[in-house]
Amino acid sequence: MRDTKIINFKSGKAIGRLPYGYKTDSKKTQIIRIEEELNIVKIIFSEWLTEKYKNTNELLKYLKSKEVKKRGKNWTAQEIEKVLTQPMYKGLRIKKFDGNKIPKSVKDLAVITPEQFDKTQELLEKSKTPKIEKEKFYYLLTGFIFCSKCRSPLVEKERLKDGVRYATYECKEHKEIIKQTDVENKVITKTIEFFNALLKSNFKDLYERYARRNIKQLNLLIQELDRELKSLEDKLIRETNKYLMQETEKREETIIKLQQEINERKNKKLEVELQKLQYQNVSEDSNMLKTQLQKETFDKLHFDEKQRLLKDLIREIYADSQMINIVFKHPFLEISEVGI
Repeated sequence: MRDTKIINFKSGKAIGRLPYGYKTDSKKTQIIRIEEELNIVKIIFSEWLTEKYKNTNELLKYLKSKEVKKRGKNWTAQEIEKVLTQPMYKGLRIKKFDGNKIPKSVKDLAVITPEQFDKTQELLEKSKTPKIEKEKFYYLLTGFIFCSKCRSPLVEKERLKDGVRYATYECKEHKEIIKQTDVENKVITKTIEFFNALLKSNFKDLYERYARRNIKQLNLLIQELDRELKSLEDKLIRETNKYLMQETEKREETIIKLQQEINERKNKKLEVELQKLQYQNVSEDSNMLKTQLQKETFDKLHFDEKQRLLKDLIREIYADSQMINIVFKHPFLEISEVGI
């Protein structure tokens, strides 16, 4: 299908969407120039190449002052940039197929030279003001920390105090504001303490019982995913055969949607199989936890590893400005800590 589309594109059988200044004939087999619009395109390029404008907003002001419009309406800065970055104006059509850019020469449709186009891109790049990246906060407890009063998920928010930005977990309804570092440090400390104590006691038996139950559930889920995959793949084959006999946009959309669903199921199955694998070596998992749940080791872990480890160990956390309650997955016990 992809190869057929590429061949049709290169041969001109499939034209697709065209930029400002072009249209297709009544049979949709040829591209026709709209000279009135292309003259406006030439004005936009020629003005930009004078280097009089710091950015596309300044060029927009010029076009408004000269009443140069786009099909009866004022241009926008975004539309101007779209024109300035459109390779078709230099005689090159580019279309993406599965993420790969396929070029097609259309020199007879060009309005500027490749050299002018390259210079335009250079000036555009210079016109863009570098964005100052503000500090980004990473929340370790996303998805499993809740308000202890209403059980709603705490919302992540940034606040400013004395000119300093800081992160919080908040419940709007109860006006609870919990500083991110306070609650996360408390959770990490208590988790390490609790599980290091647990590893010295009956962890292995508890883990084995937990693993057996979860492996059984995961096997059932894998079987269900296999059934869904078989059904989707059979449907994909039928729809593809219909598409090859008669290409329609609706069938193409159906095929794309089916493929996305198949990929989602395959990814889910892979996740489940990996999860199942984690339960099959209790002693290895125990040793890994023992190593990772040392303060010095935990601090050196990457953020994603820290979050994954906490999610593996903690079922949910209930917190407010006065207390924190941690519910662990292993061995389904909970501890409370007063005073965040």
